Amino acid sequence: PVPGWELSHMEVETGVSKFPLHFDLEAAARGAEGRCHCQRSRVDAGLATALPEHWQVLLAGVAADAEQRLGALPLLSAEQRRAVLALSRGPEPALPNGSVAEVFARRAAATPEAVAVVALEPAAAPGAAPRRVLTYAALQNRAEQLARGLRRAGVAPGEVVALALPRSADTIAIFLALLACGAAYLPLELDDPPQRRQRQWQAAGARWLIGSGESGLRALAVAELMRLGAAPAAAPPPAVPPEAIAYIMCTSGSTGEQLPVRIPHRGILRLVANPGYAHFGDDETYLLLAPLGFDASTFEIWAPLLNVGRLVIPPPGLPTASELGDWIRQEAVTTLWLTTALFNTVIETAPQALAPLRQVLTGGEVMSLRHIRQARQSLPGVALFNAYGPTENTTFTTMHPVAGTSGPMPLGRPIAHSQAYVVDQYGALAAAGAAGELWVGGLGLAAGYVGGLAAGSFVTPSW
Repeated sequence: PVPGWELSHMEVETGVSKFPLHFDLEAAARGAEGRCHCQRSRVDAGLATALPEHWQVLLAGVAADAEQRLGALPLLSAEQRRAVLALSRGPEPALPNGSVAEVFARRAAATPEAVAVVALEPAAAPGAAPRRVLTYAALQNRAEQLARGLRRAGVAPGEVVALALPRSADTIAIFLALLACGAAYLPLELDDPPQRRQRQWQAAGARWLIGSGESGLRALAVAELMRLGAAPAAAPPPAVPPEAIAYIMCTSGSTGEQLPVRIPHRGILRLVANPGYAHFGDDETYLLLAPLGFDASTFEIWAPLLNVGRLVIPPPGLPTASELGDWIRQEAVTTLWLTTALFNTVIETAPQALAPLRQVLTGGEVMSLRHIRQARQSLPGVALFNAYGPTENTTFTTMHPVAGTSGPMPLGRPIAHSQAYVVDQYGALAAAGAAGELWVGGLGLAAGYVGGLAAGSFVTPSW
């Protein structure tokens, strides 16, 4: 007997499980024989089948080294390990060569007359144009001129430029221009308190500002950049590798502190270039609803522009369900991203506003089964996706096509060039069905936090 332990015997009727799961072990001529019993209504049969093998692997580990700590003992056989890793990694299709700006330039050269951006203007005086339309050629030309102006103003590759701008066609051109220069953009929210914006650009190491309302930064005006870039460049712009930082965006602060993360060009490309989780192409029209400082805007902007689709930019402000429906119908929007909260509101108040869509992606919170049922009944022809991913892994990590309307909503499988592992408290791969912490990685992973903040969050696992 183990000192301090008291052992007792309990009679259990063989073949009848009095618990959701239990094992029977009996001494046998060659070691021990065992049986696993489970209540199928409460325990997954696949998990119950795998547990005896985990037990054997654990015992083999003890026999091999009885001195190692319990948490270091293996649970997965080689075959189980391969199966877990296969489920944890998304497909790896070929990605376009070059930077985001170079990929867009190739799209513009191939389809110059296709519509790239439609900006819906706020209610204006009679006779004012209600919408501004830029073709791929027009947007590329404007971006090239702004890029020449940025270089002549002194913006160098690797620098961070803060943007205090509303959603507009010009802002999209500035994004492209900065990426073509090898600089990174830092979008600031105009509605944020000045102190918060200042903390963000200081943490990100920005020296330049396009927009207004910030002091301590070197201001750049769009009109001046266009004037500086009017003359042809004397030399070609520098090549920008996919590993270069495309943008810096602050996390939501759900962990107690907003942390600025550095997202490379390859993260954007992996998000929208043949990722395999939805339909992308020149027949898709997207609506830019997210604030520019929210990483969902990365999907909304670059999914159309790197796939020869259309980007519709609505007027500022949070729309009503009626306004949203009007924009979707009038601009023939086909793909929409909504936060879970906004999705629930629309489904409750005006689900038919989403009826013309081809696909809806939603995330940010656990999806409500009640709202899923309502959506499936009201919108049978609309594909619905549950999206998950932190800012540190370029917007989306996993995606689940919503079909059923019962049980907890899964996070789904990793999208292309993404990884999602469940890890136990010791940093080892957890067995299928076991509880653990979610670790994410892949080509969408940020290049770290600015200034090395929370450096321990970016690790290289041994497996």
